[in-house]
Amino acid sequence: MSRLKAFSLKGCRKLVSVPPILEYIDFIDASDCKSLEILQWSFPNQFVWLKFANCFKLNQEARDLIIQSNSRSAVLPGGQVPPYFTHRATGGGPLTIKLNQNPLPISMKFKVCILLP
Repeated sequence: MSRLKAFSLKGCRKLVSVPPILEYIDFIDASDCKSLEILQWSFPNQFVWLKFANCFKLNQEARDLIIQSNSRSAVLPGGQVPPYFTHRATGGGPLTIKLNQNPLPISMKFKVCILLP
């Protein structure tokens, strides 16, 4: 199990809860798990890709866990931009954010939330 890098639960429609998963997983796909509500772990791997598309029953704690993780990418359903995102643009207009740090680091992380109709 120590070499397991990807974990797919895709389409497990009766799955309600996911127990803790190994911390070195790089990719988790739980898309179309229509009954999934609870995640019982955090995501310590900052390079993990998370996919929870069409998991509309995820509770708020699970959604917060995904959004606040240091994951490389996360997909989950929703109809609102979470309050953590303080810089916003609507109607297809540009969004400019001033970076005050000089010089900028070689590597910099940021999060983006996109709502699709």
